[in-house]
Amino acid sequence: VGTSVSLVATDGGTGVKTIYYSTDGANFQAYSEPVTFDSPGIHVVYALAEDNAANRSGLSSCKIVVMQRLPRKLGHRLARAAASRKRP
Repeated sequence: VGTSVSLVATDGGTGVKTIYYSTDGANFQAYSEPVTFDSPGIHVVYALAEDNAANRSGLSSCKIVVMQRLPRKLGHRLARAAASRKRP
C-alpha cells in the first residue's frame, strides 16, 4: 500500500510561511514532508497555508483512495484470465 501525497502552496506577495494539514479529521499540524497513507480506504486531507504577513488561505480538501494490493499469485491469475478473453 503506502500512497504518498505532497502539498504545495504559492504566494506572490510575502511568500508562504507554513502549510498546515489534517488527515481524516485529526488535529492540524505543520507540513514538512509528504503525507503517507498505509491503510486501504478513503482518506481526506485538509490543508491551508499561512504567508509571511500572517494571512491564511481558505481551507482546501482532497479525497485519497488507497487500494489494497492483490496477492501476487492472484494478480497473475487475473491478468492471465483477462488476456485469454476474446475481444470483439
